[in-house]
Amino acid sequence: MLTLAPILFLIFSSLLINLLHGFERGRGYAWMVALLSAIIAWVIVLFLGSWQPDVLAIPHWRPYLTETIDTIIFRWDEIAWPYAFAMVSLGLAVIFTAPVRFHQNSNPRAWAANLAFTGLGLTAILSATPLGLILSWTMLDLADLGYVLRFIPDWRDRREAVTAFAARLIGTSLLLAAVVAARADGRGWLFEDIQPAQGLLVLGAVVFRLGILPLNLGYVHQLPLQHGVTNTLRIAGIISGLIVLARIPDQLFSNPVSPFLITLMGVACLYGALVWLVSKDEITGRPYWFLTLSGLAILSTMLGFGQSSIVWGLSLVISGGVLFLFSLRSRRLLGIPILGLVGFSSIPFTPAAEGWLPFSNSASGIIFLILVQALIMIGYIRHAIRPGAPIGYLEGWGKVLYTIGLVILLLSGWLPAIFEQPSGLSVGIWWAASIVLILVALGCWLGWRRVPQEDADSDRAGWLFMLVSRAGEGIREFLLFGWLFKILGSLFSGLQRLVLITTDLLEGQGGVLWALLLLALLLTILGAGGG
Repeated sequence: MLTLAPILFLIFSSLLINLLHGFERGRGYAWMVALLSAIIAWVIVLFLGSWQPDVLAIPHWRPYLTETIDTIIFRWDEIAWPYAFAMVSLGLAVIFTAPVRFHQNSNPRAWAANLAFTGLGLTAILSATPLGLILSWTMLDLADLGYVLRFIPDWRDRREAVTAFAARLIGTSLLLAAVVAARADGRGWLFEDIQPAQGLLVLGAVVFRLGILPLNLGYVHQLPLQHGVTNTLRIAGIISGLIVLARIPDQLFSNPVSPFLITLMGVACLYGALVWLVSKDEITGRPYWFLTLSGLAILSTMLGFGQSSIVWGLSLVISGGVLFLFSLRSRRLLGIPILGLVGFSSIPFTPAAEGWLPFSNSASGIIFLILVQALIMIGYIRHAIRPGAPIGYLEGWGKVLYTIGLVILLLSGWLPAIFEQPSGLSVGIWWAASIVLILVALGCWLGWRRVPQEDADSDRAGWLFMLVSRAGEGIREFLLFGWLFKILGSLFSGLQRLVLITTDLLEGQGGVLWALLLLALLLTILGAGGG
């Protein structure tokens, strides 16, 4: 049971904090309990990375036909630990930075939810079999839906929440379909045994889960504590899908459909990077940050480098998490998000330097990654230096803990690379990284000169904002697959009109004659076929 120790501990701590919240005296200790619980879980996960416990296998999880069921397995390995460490580091950073959000009603229930979502995210990360992952996805999605519906009063926004849940449910169904297809020959199925016939189903499950195609950006401003527990909730859902990409065997997507899918995913990444660049703030642009980094992870897997997808997944969690928690804006603390920028810059001997490998086999791939990297880095800098909302009075201990939380999250992106998990620090492609840095410096210089500081958040803040918004509408409509839904709607409407016309004919005065005519026509066709 040591394999699930951090998960069980986090769930127990969440229940304990909710219990303390019910008592007047207990509320004063709730934050301390949450902080100590997050620290203990962080230490346990750090320990399990160097000393991997035995695999936890659950072979007999149903009472009938036990000889034909697939085993549910949870394990710590070189794929699970980096994601697990990033997930628990994010949960710890949220608790450390909670004093900054006291004025936003950061309360014990939010801290308990943060620990619970962290534990559910770890469940999906440690699931080494499809059935275990399906169960983890279902638990996480139900918790997500319950949390969202609790804080969204408007039925229109609730409909959006249910739509997002339905999209993730389609992804779960696709993964279940892949399991059923693999079980057709009477054998069990592991991620390592996946065949090309089930590869597209698994990829579709991940794409629907991440909300990429069709584009499903989710809700941004309806939920409270966007810099806190909502951030953990969003990233836990993303990690639960990204972990699958690293477990898929290399060289799996070599069918004729792959080039089209790769192109489509590349368009989605470019669109996400552009909108991230021109978004009003980091919270508004967060779905596009997820879209871009998740797209790069999917492209890495489709190009045959599943292990490299971990690089982009960790960048999404660590560098993105640092920026999304950076609500206490201060020049003294600006170095922390800048170091987060370095972490995913792909320059030599940084955690993301390995990310060049999947795109290094062609000049078009390198040019594509140079462009995407430059756009998201310029956007990252723009959001990091943007003035933040007023925090109010914050005592010195709160500022110290806030800084410690961000530093812990920042360092957690470097520790897996230093421990050579998954691949360690590498040189990457130094000349391509140099071009990215030059483009970033040029873009920042042009932005500083062309966009006045006082107009940075206005609708007329430069020609680039207008150009991207105009060009992005068409791309957005395409990625939303609204055109496909319109085609299906037209076919359904045509079929509906045909049924109504047929009904009117059969219910009219000549209905019997039309019925006899159709019967004679059917008998003639059947007779001709028999002859």
